Amino acid sequence: MRHLRRATTAIGLAIATTLGAGGAACRPELDDRTFAIDRVRVLAVRADPPEAAPGQATKLSVLVADRSGVRADLAPDLAFCAEKRALAESSPVSASCLDDSAIVPLVGAVGALPADVCGRFGPERLPGKDGEPSGRPSDPDGTGGYYQPGRVRLAALPGTDPALFEVRATCGLPGATLEIVAGFGARYRPNQNPALAVRADDRELAEGTTIDAIAGQAFALTATWPSCDSPAPCEGAERYVAFDPATRTLVDRREAMRVTWLSTAGTLADDRTGRDEGDPEPSTATVFTAPREAGTTTVIVVLRDTRGGVAWRTFRVTTN
Repeated sequence: MRHLRRATTAIGLAIATTLGAGGAACRPELDDRTFAIDRVRVLAVRADPPEAAPGQATKLSVLVADRSGVRADLAPDLAFCAEKRALAESSPVSASCLDDSAIVPLVGAVGALPADVCGRFGPERLPGKDGEPSGRPSDPDGTGGYYQPGRVRLAALPGTDPALFEVRATCGLPGATLEIVAGFGARYRPNQNPALAVRADDRELAEGTTIDAIAGQAFALTATWPSCDSPAPCEGAERYVAFDPATRTLVDRREAMRVTWLSTAGTLADDRTGRDEGDPEPSTATVFTAPREAGTTTVIVVLRDTRGGVAWRTFRVTTN
Protein backbone atom coordinates (compact mmCIF):
# COMPACT_ATOMS: atom_id res chain seq x y z
CA MET A 1 0.00 0.00 0.00
CA ARG A 2 1.21 3.40 -0.77
CA HIS A 3 1.06 6.62 1.10
CA LEU A 4 -1.75 8.99 0.22
CA ARG A 5 1.01 11.41 -0.82
CA ARG A 6 2.62 8.88 -3.07
CA ALA A 7 6.01 8.43 -4.68
CA THR A 8 6.38 7.48 -8.32
CA THR A 9 7.07 3.88 -7.35
CA ALA A 10 3.91 3.57 -5.28
CA ILE A 11 1.40 1.04 -6.53
CA GLY A 12 -2.32 0.56 -6.44
CA LEU A 13 -5.16 1.57 -4.24
CA ALA A 14 -3.94 2.74 -0.76
CA ILE A 15 -5.41 0.38 1.72
CA ALA A 16 -5.41 -0.63 5.25
CA THR A 17 -3.87 0.60 8.39
CA THR A 18 -3.58 -1.72 11.35
CA LEU A 19 -6.88 -2.13 13.17
CA GLY A 20 -5.70 -2.24 16.78
CA ALA A 21 -6.98 -0.73 19.99
CA GLY A 22 -5.50 2.66 20.79
CA GLY A 23 -3.03 4.81 18.90
CA ALA A 24 -3.47 6.99 15.85
CA ALA A 25 -4.14 5.57 12.41
CA CYS A 26 -0.94 4.61 10.60
CA ARG A 27 -0.11 5.47 7.04
CA PRO A 28 -1.91 3.08 4.70
CA GLU A 29 1.25 1.49 3.37
CA LEU A 30 2.21 -0.09 6.68
CA ASP A 31 -0.23 -2.95 7.10
CA ASP A 32 0.84 -5.26 4.27
CA ARG A 33 4.57 -5.32 5.05
CA THR A 34 4.24 -8.60 6.92
CA PHE A 35 2.62 -11.71 5.47
CA ALA A 36 1.31 -12.96 8.85
CA ILE A 37 -2.38 -12.32 9.49
CA ASP A 38 -2.23 -12.43 13.29
CA ARG A 39 -5.01 -9.95 14.14
CA VAL A 40 -8.02 -8.36 12.48
CA ARG A 41 -6.77 -6.55 9.38
CA VAL A 42 -8.42 -4.69 6.53
CA LEU A 43 -6.27 -6.02 3.71
CA ALA A 44 -7.75 -4.40 0.61
CA VAL A 45 -10.54 -2.18 -0.68
CA ARG A 46 -11.65 -2.63 -4.27
CA ALA A 47 -13.59 0.05 -6.11
CA ASP A 48 -15.71 -0.93 -9.12
CA PRO A 49 -15.03 0.96 -11.29
CA PRO A 50 -11.58 1.79 -9.87
CA GLU A 51 -11.52 5.17 -11.61
CA ALA A 52 -14.53 7.46 -11.73
CA ALA A 53 -15.45 10.95 -12.86
CA PRO A 54 -16.88 13.53 -10.44
CA GLY A 55 -20.45 12.51 -9.67
CA GLN A 56 -19.97 8.96 -10.96
CA ALA A 57 -20.86 6.12 -8.58
CA THR A 58 -18.48 3.37 -7.56
CA LYS A 59 -19.10 0.25 -5.49
CA LEU A 60 -16.59 -0.69 -2.80
CA SER A 61 -15.73 -4.19 -1.58
CA VAL A 62 -13.63 -4.69 1.56
CA LEU A 63 -11.37 -7.66 2.32
CA VAL A 64 -11.06 -8.31 6.06
CA ALA A 65 -9.26 -11.24 7.70
CA ASP A 66 -7.93 -12.46 11.04
CA ARG A 67 -6.31 -15.66 12.34
CA SER A 68 -9.45 -17.62 11.45
CA GLY A 69 -9.41 -16.51 7.79
CA VAL A 70 -11.60 -14.12 5.79
CA ARG A 71 -14.17 -12.32 7.95
CA ALA A 72 -17.16 -11.55 5.73
CA ASP A 73 -19.26 -11.06 8.87
CA LEU A 74 -17.48 -7.86 9.91
CA ALA A 75 -19.60 -5.31 8.06
CA PRO A 76 -17.54 -2.30 6.91
CA ASP A 77 -18.66 1.28 7.52
CA LEU A 78 -17.29 3.30 4.59
CA ALA A 79 -17.10 7.03 3.97
CA PHE A 80 -15.31 9.49 1.70
CA CYS A 81 -13.26 12.24 3.34
CA ALA A 82 -14.87 15.64 2.80
CA GLU A 83 -11.91 17.89 3.59
CA LYS A 84 -8.33 18.06 2.37
CA ARG A 85 -5.52 17.44 4.83
CA ALA A 86 -3.97 20.66 6.10
CA LEU A 87 -0.25 21.14 5.44
CA ALA A 88 0.40 21.20 9.19
CA GLU A 89 -1.28 17.83 9.76
CA SER A 90 1.00 14.80 10.01
CA SER A 91 -1.70 12.20 9.35
CA PRO A 92 -2.18 10.95 5.76
CA VAL A 93 -5.71 12.37 5.65
CA SER A 94 -7.47 15.19 7.43
CA ALA A 95 -8.17 14.64 11.12
CA SER A 96 -11.77 15.60 10.33
CA CYS A 97 -12.02 12.39 8.31
CA LEU A 98 -10.51 10.20 11.01
CA ASP A 99 -12.87 11.57 13.68
CA ASP A 100 -15.87 11.49 11.29
CA SER A 101 -16.56 15.23 11.59
CA ALA A 102 -16.21 15.80 7.82
CA ILE A 103 -17.17 12.70 5.85
CA VAL A 104 -19.57 11.59 3.13
CA PRO A 105 -21.05 8.23 4.26
CA LEU A 106 -21.38 5.50 1.62
CA VAL A 107 -24.71 3.77 2.06
CA GLY A 108 -24.52 0.12 1.06
CA ALA A 109 -20.82 0.57 0.16
CA VAL A 110 -21.84 2.55 -2.95
CA GLY A 111 -21.15 6.23 -3.44
CA ALA A 112 -20.68 8.85 -6.10
CA LEU A 113 -17.41 10.75 -6.14
CA PRO A 114 -18.16 14.26 -4.88
CA ALA A 115 -18.73 16.82 -7.62
CA ASP A 116 -15.84 18.92 -6.26
CA VAL A 117 -13.34 16.04 -5.96
CA CYS A 118 -11.01 17.57 -8.58
CA GLY A 119 -10.97 20.85 -6.68
CA ARG A 120 -10.63 19.42 -3.19
CA PHE A 121 -8.20 16.59 -3.99
CA GLY A 122 -7.16 17.28 -7.59
CA PRO A 123 -5.61 19.95 -9.84
CA GLU A 124 -8.39 22.53 -9.65
CA ARG A 125 -8.63 25.38 -7.14
CA LEU A 126 -11.66 25.72 -4.90
CA PRO A 127 -12.69 29.21 -3.79
CA GLY A 128 -11.42 30.08 -0.30
CA LYS A 129 -13.80 30.31 2.66
CA ASP A 130 -14.84 33.70 4.04
CA GLY A 131 -12.48 35.72 1.90
CA GLU A 132 -9.52 33.37 2.38
CA PRO A 133 -7.30 32.62 -0.64
CA SER A 134 -8.09 29.51 -2.65
CA GLY A 135 -6.29 26.35 -1.66
CA ARG A 136 -3.23 24.92 -3.35
CA PRO A 137 -4.03 22.29 -6.01
CA SER A 138 -2.95 18.72 -5.25
CA ASP A 139 -0.02 17.15 -7.05
CA PRO A 140 -0.63 14.08 -9.22
CA ASP A 141 0.89 10.71 -8.39
CA GLY A 142 3.51 9.07 -10.61
CA THR A 143 0.86 8.02 -13.13
CA GLY A 144 -0.68 11.50 -13.36
CA GLY A 145 -3.66 10.53 -11.22
CA TYR A 146 -5.63 12.17 -8.41
CA TYR A 147 -7.47 10.35 -5.63
CA GLN A 148 -10.51 10.74 -3.40
CA PRO A 149 -9.50 9.47 0.06
CA GLY A 150 -11.82 7.61 2.37
CA ARG A 151 -11.92 5.67 5.58
CA VAL A 152 -13.38 2.31 6.61
CA ARG A 153 -14.36 1.20 10.11
CA LEU A 154 -15.56 -2.20 11.26
CA ALA A 155 -18.90 -1.60 12.93
CA ALA A 156 -18.66 -4.83 14.94
CA LEU A 157 -15.38 -3.71 16.52
CA PRO A 158 -16.03 -0.26 18.00
CA GLY A 159 -12.98 1.61 19.19
CA THR A 160 -10.62 0.29 16.53
CA ASP A 161 -8.67 2.68 14.36
CA PRO A 162 -9.98 3.34 10.84
CA ALA A 163 -8.32 1.97 7.73
CA LEU A 164 -7.78 4.20 4.71
CA PHE A 165 -8.47 3.79 1.01
CA GLU A 166 -8.54 5.86 -2.17
CA VAL A 167 -10.53 5.95 -5.39
CA ARG A 168 -8.90 7.40 -8.50
CA ALA A 169 -10.73 10.43 -9.88
CA THR A 170 -10.75 11.46 -13.53
CA CYS A 171 -9.64 15.12 -13.53
CA GLY A 172 -8.23 17.62 -16.00
CA LEU A 173 -4.69 18.43 -17.11
CA PRO A 174 -3.37 21.60 -15.46
CA GLY A 175 -1.04 23.60 -17.68
CA ALA A 176 -1.80 21.61 -20.83
CA THR A 177 -2.65 23.21 -24.16
CA LEU A 178 -6.04 22.70 -25.78
CA GLU A 179 -4.37 20.43 -28.33
CA ILE A 180 -2.87 18.25 -25.58
CA VAL A 181 -6.18 18.14 -23.71
CA ALA A 182 -7.98 17.03 -26.87
CA GLY A 183 -5.37 14.38 -27.62
CA PHE A 184 -5.50 13.10 -24.06
CA GLY A 185 -9.28 12.92 -24.11
CA ALA A 186 -9.22 10.93 -27.35
CA ARG A 187 -6.62 8.41 -26.14
CA TYR A 188 -7.07 8.01 -22.38
CA ARG A 189 -8.99 5.00 -21.09
CA PRO A 190 -10.07 4.96 -17.43
CA ASN A 191 -8.51 2.18 -15.41
CA GLN A 192 -10.06 -1.27 -15.09
CA ASN A 193 -9.61 -3.64 -12.18
CA PRO A 194 -7.15 -6.43 -12.97
CA ALA A 195 -8.04 -10.13 -13.12
CA LEU A 196 -5.99 -12.46 -10.93
CA ALA A 197 -5.27 -16.17 -11.26
CA VAL A 198 -3.18 -18.18 -8.78
CA ARG A 199 -1.37 -21.51 -9.11
CA ALA A 200 0.11 -23.73 -6.41
CA ASP A 201 2.87 -25.63 -8.21
CA ASP A 202 1.02 -26.54 -11.45
CA ARG A 203 -2.51 -26.51 -10.01
CA GLU A 204 -4.85 -23.63 -10.85
CA LEU A 205 -6.69 -22.52 -7.72
CA ALA A 206 -10.27 -21.33 -7.94
CA GLU A 207 -11.52 -18.93 -5.28
CA GLY A 208 -12.02 -20.78 -1.99
CA THR A 209 -10.17 -23.94 -3.07
CA THR A 210 -8.80 -26.19 -0.31
CA ILE A 211 -5.61 -28.14 -0.94
CA ASP A 212 -4.01 -30.82 1.26
CA ALA A 213 -0.42 -30.66 2.48
CA ILE A 214 1.93 -32.51 4.77
CA ALA A 215 3.65 -30.68 7.61
CA GLY A 216 6.29 -28.30 6.27
CA GLN A 217 5.46 -28.92 2.61
CA ALA A 218 6.50 -26.11 0.25
CA PHE A 219 4.44 -24.90 -2.71
CA ALA A 220 5.54 -22.59 -5.52
CA LEU A 221 2.79 -19.95 -5.74
CA THR A 222 2.40 -18.01 -8.97
CA ALA A 223 0.09 -15.04 -9.51
CA THR A 224 -0.81 -14.23 -13.13
CA TRP A 225 -2.85 -11.63 -14.97
CA PRO A 226 -3.75 -11.12 -18.65
CA SER A 227 -1.20 -9.73 -21.09
CA CYS A 228 -2.13 -6.29 -22.43
CA ASP A 229 -0.59 -5.82 -25.87
CA SER A 230 -2.64 -2.83 -27.04
CA PRO A 231 -4.11 0.38 -25.60
CA ALA A 232 -7.55 -1.27 -25.46
CA PRO A 233 -9.12 -1.84 -22.00
CA CYS A 234 -7.53 -4.90 -20.42
CA GLU A 235 -7.58 -6.76 -17.08
CA GLY A 236 -3.78 -6.84 -16.79
CA ALA A 237 -0.98 -4.28 -16.80
CA GLU A 238 -2.81 -1.79 -19.01
CA ARG A 239 -1.17 0.60 -21.42
CA TYR A 240 -2.30 4.19 -20.93
CA VAL A 241 -1.42 7.72 -21.93
CA ALA A 242 -0.21 10.23 -19.34
CA PHE A 243 0.59 13.94 -19.37
CA ASP A 244 4.22 14.75 -18.52
CA PRO A 245 4.17 18.20 -16.83
CA ALA A 246 7.95 18.60 -17.25
CA THR A 247 7.91 18.28 -21.06
CA ARG A 248 4.19 19.18 -21.43
CA THR A 249 3.72 16.23 -23.76
CA LEU A 250 1.70 13.03 -23.75
CA VAL A 251 3.68 9.88 -22.99
CA ASP A 252 2.77 6.22 -23.33
CA ARG A 253 2.99 4.23 -20.10
CA ARG A 254 2.25 0.77 -18.79
CA GLU A 255 0.93 0.00 -15.32
CA ALA A 256 3.27 -1.60 -12.83
CA MET A 257 1.81 -4.54 -10.88
CA ARG A 258 2.31 -5.52 -7.27
CA VAL A 259 1.21 -8.69 -5.46
CA THR A 260 0.88 -8.88 -1.68
CA TRP A 261 1.12 -12.40 -0.21
CA LEU A 262 -0.54 -13.11 3.14
CA SER A 263 -1.38 -16.15 5.28
CA THR A 264 -2.82 -17.03 8.67
CA ALA A 265 -0.09 -19.63 9.38
CA GLY A 266 2.95 -21.19 7.75
CA THR A 267 5.49 -18.95 6.03
CA LEU A 268 5.80 -17.04 2.77
CA ALA A 269 9.18 -16.31 1.21
CA ASP A 270 8.02 -12.79 0.24
CA ASP A 271 5.57 -10.23 1.57
CA ARG A 272 5.37 -8.51 -1.82
CA THR A 273 6.53 -9.17 -5.36
CA GLY A 274 5.66 -7.62 -8.71
CA ARG A 275 6.61 -6.19 -12.09
CA ASP A 276 7.57 -2.61 -12.84
CA GLU A 277 6.13 -0.75 -15.82
CA GLY A 278 9.05 -1.69 -18.05
CA ASP A 279 8.54 -5.42 -17.46
CA PRO A 280 5.59 -6.86 -19.45
CA GLU A 281 5.85 -10.35 -17.89
CA PRO A 282 2.28 -11.09 -16.65
CA SER A 283 3.21 -13.10 -13.54
CA THR A 284 5.14 -13.09 -10.29
CA ALA A 285 5.87 -15.83 -7.78
CA THR A 286 6.87 -16.79 -4.25
CA VAL A 287 7.03 -19.92 -2.08
CA PHE A 288 4.57 -20.90 0.67
CA THR A 289 5.59 -23.42 3.32
CA ALA A 290 2.80 -25.15 5.23
CA PRO A 291 2.92 -25.06 9.04
CA ARG A 292 4.25 -27.98 11.07
CA GLU A 293 1.04 -28.21 13.07
CA ALA A 294 -2.14 -29.84 11.81
CA GLY A 295 -4.90 -27.42 10.89
CA THR A 296 -6.23 -25.16 8.14
CA THR A 297 -4.37 -22.11 6.86
CA THR A 298 -5.92 -19.35 4.76
CA VAL A 299 -3.68 -17.85 2.08
CA ILE A 300 -4.66 -14.52 0.52
CA VAL A 301 -3.18 -13.03 -2.64
CA VAL A 302 -3.88 -9.36 -3.44
CA LEU A 303 -2.99 -7.83 -6.82
CA ARG A 304 -2.79 -4.07 -7.35
CA ASP A 305 -1.98 -1.99 -10.41
CA THR A 306 -0.43 1.48 -10.40
CA ARG A 307 -3.67 3.30 -11.20
CA GLY A 308 -5.74 1.98 -8.31
CA GLY A 309 -7.06 -1.35 -9.59
CA VAL A 310 -7.36 -4.26 -7.14
CA ALA A 311 -8.09 -7.99 -7.29
CA TRP A 312 -7.69 -10.78 -4.75
CA ARG A 313 -7.95 -14.53 -4.41
CA THR A 314 -8.10 -16.72 -1.31
CA PHE A 315 -7.52 -20.43 -0.79
CA ARG A 316 -6.98 -22.79 2.13
CA VAL A 317 -4.26 -25.32 2.94
CA THR A 318 -5.16 -28.22 5.25
CA THR A 319 -2.12 -29.70 6.96
CA ASN A 320 -2.42 -33.28 8.21
